[in-house]
Amino acid sequence: MGAHSYTPTGGQVAIIGVGAMNEISFAAGVWLENAELIIHHQSQTRFAPLIPHDIETITWQRMPELYAIIDSLLESEAIDTPAIEYEAPLTPQAVVLATGDPMWYGLGATLVARYPKYPWPIEPGVSVFSLAAARMRWEMQTIRYSSVHGQHVDDRRWHSLQRTLLESTRHFVISHDARSASTAARILTSLGAGDAEMTVLSMLGHPSKEEILTLPAKEWI
Repeated sequence: MGAHSYTPTGGQVAIIGVGAMNEISFAAGVWLENAELIIHHQSQTRFAPLIPHDIETITWQRMPELYAIIDSLLESEAIDTPAIEYEAPLTPQAVVLATGDPMWYGLGATLVARYPKYPWPIEPGVSVFSLAAARMRWEMQTIRYSSVHGQHVDDRRWHSLQRTLLESTRHFVISHDARSASTAARILTSLGAGDAEMTVLSMLGHPSKEEILTLPAKEWI
């Protein structure tokens, strides 16, 4: 097989997925070293060691704030045109840091959906789903996936979850907060599945804080 050269396609605002222990890909490290601006959520203080001291950093708290930042960065780029070809290596001017795999129910998927014509360069990290599958020793192709992150109990995703929980024996759900487990347990119990095993996994990937506990669903209420 002959050698192939790779020419990245994308814009000058990139997205990097960061693993639980701040691990990133080699390409992502190059992007960070050459970036002029780093953007991340203000709660993600663990990203600090990844950011070179001489690079400007902007943090955001709510999605409208992030959209305003991205809008200002993209004003000078032709986002309504097809993707622009850049010679390797690609070195974006601005980098948005996200957790895990940004395209698995993550920030990358949200930004791509909001700016569908922009040629986002994206380097993923290890997703929480991959970590959970490894801990449970489940083949990923056998699992159903859902997310209620950012959703209150009475929101649409919870109602959708109620319809799908009993349709599969292996189901991963990204939680919203510490109350999500009890909410899911109440749903299972109300459907007559209070004895079904329910596992809560937290701080996945952390060598000392990771916790995994399996109990019947009714005991999580």
